Amino acid sequence: MLGEKLEEQQHQIEEDEEVLRKKSSHECPVPKPRGRIGEVLGFKKEAEEKEPRPLIETVKTPRLRKEDA
Repeated sequence: MLGEKLEEQQHQIEEDEEVLRKKSSHECPVPKPRGRIGEVLGFKKEAEEKEPRPLIETVKTPRLRKEDA
C-alpha cells in the first residue's frame, strides 16, 4: 500500500519533470522587434553591441549680420 503510493508519486514527479523540460527547451514564439523600437526595448544584435555608434552633434555658429561684413 505505502509502496504503491510512493511509486505513484514517483511516476507523477517524472511526468512533471518531463513537462517542465519540454516547456523550457523552446524559444518564445513572439518575434523580437527590430529597428529603433527593438533598440529602445533593449533587443540588439551582437555586432551592434560590439561596435559603438558615432555621436553626431549639431554645432551652431554665430551668423554675421550684413552690417558687420
